[in-house]
Amino acid sequence: MRKSDTTPFEDEVKRRPGIFVNGAHHPRELTSITMVVYMMLKFLYESVHGNSLSVETNLLDKAAIFFTPVVNIDGVYFLEKHYRLTGKLIWIRKNKRELDDCPNGVDYEEGVDLNRNYGYGWGGGETILDPCEKTYGGPFPFSEPETQSIKNFMETWRSIKLALNIHAFGNLICIPFMADD
Repeated sequence: MRKSDTTPFEDEVKRRPGIFVNGAHHPRELTSITMVVYMMLKFLYESVHGNSLSVETNLLDKAAIFFTPVVNIDGVYFLEKHYRLTGKLIWIRKNKRELDDCPNGVDYEEGVDLNRNYGYGWGGGETILDPCEKTYGGPFPFSEPETQSIKNFMETWRSIKLALNIHAFGNLICIPFMADD
């Protein structure tokens, strides 16, 4: 008898359509973390105390829902550390990958814009291939551990039908795959 690589719980979760919610691709968007945590708490509350007609209860009955409040953990850590030391928030959008290609300066922002490091449409659209720019997409698609992690997660949980990348800038709903525009 062969032992299964998954548990009955994992098998059940993989049978359901999945929803993946994440925040803080950009460290400067701290409220995206709060929004994801609030969504988690709302689902937890409704699963225990809610009525059977609530949207959250119905989704929990039918879907597997995954939350990652902070994608860019090193960027958020850097921002928090800087705030503790100076009392000032800084406006950073990238992770903290060390780059040797740019001189240090006032506006210098080391790292990779994780939003632009995914494989689809990499290098196109608003992605900049100059590491000194704010929207630098990295040396190649999925070059960063954060985007590799998301890619691996999505490949493991192939039942995911909807991914919500929560940002805190612009009052926008961005439709996926805008790189073709």
